[in-house]
Amino acid sequence: YFSYTGSVGIEDEVRFSKNLSAVVGASYDWFDVTDANRNNMDRNGNFTSQTELETPGTQDDFNPMIGVNYVFDDSTKLFTSAAKKTRFPTLSQLYSSSSGNKDLKAESAINYTAGISRSFSKYAWGEIALFYHDIDDYIMRTSTDRTAPYLNAGEIRMYGVEVNTEFYPLDALVLKLGYTYNHATDESPDKVTDRVAYVPEHTLNAGIQYTVPGIGTRIDLNGLATSKVYTQVPTPSSPTQAELRVAGYFVLNARLTQKFLKYFEAYIAANNLFDTN
Repeated sequence: YFSYTGSVGIEDEVRFSKNLSAVVGASYDWFDVTDANRNNMDRNGNFTSQTELETPGTQDDFNPMIGVNYVFDDSTKLFTSAAKKTRFPTLSQLYSSSSGNKDLKAESAINYTAGISRSFSKYAWGEIALFYHDIDDYIMRTSTDRTAPYLNAGEIRMYGVEVNTEFYPLDALVLKLGYTYNHATDESPDKVTDRVAYVPEHTLNAGIQYTVPGIGTRIDLNGLATSKVYTQVPTPSSPTQAELRVAGYFVLNARLTQKFLKYFEAYIAANNLFDTN
């Protein structure tokens, strides 16, 4: 399987005064599958031949955005933005032998954000933002069954609030804490339920970043905790399918980064240190 994904964009920042500025931009994005083949096997699992598969036509979209910022003299910043974004299906979602769907369309979203941020002395920074996402052709799995295909779920609406803070108790130490409330509902005309799979309503992020003096090695520990998540919901094609959900979970990730020479850095990362299933 082979595809091209491309994007061409332009963005400009306009300053109306010392405190007021705006960012305006747009991009043209496209996705084109140029080659798709399936391997055929015999009953013993040996390769026998290859079949050329149908490829979808080029998917493309125009995505504009605009943002406005106002910064007060005490560093308080008000910001708001609106942006259209496109997420194309992956090759796996299109052609997976167990769950692929070559008829998937690109997912399109219009995202709105408004918030406020501020530094509190040199030791802390905080931000709170409201968001609303209007999503069409949302790409999702409809069941925990590994053979359940990916589908375009129709019209999904998400709204909520995001709070982020950072603390700087030492020059080399950064403590991070964030919380997101995300209320997602299915607004499709033929929906069976309001539930949306794989979108936790509550998410808590916490992180510690330490830079070793002298050698500049950066150590990052980041934890993610979520509330319950629905993994299966009824759909128009399977209206009697049971609702399934998993309890909240915690995942811890680590990363070690080292700069060298003048323009380079190398890192090694370990995700899910506690092997959470």
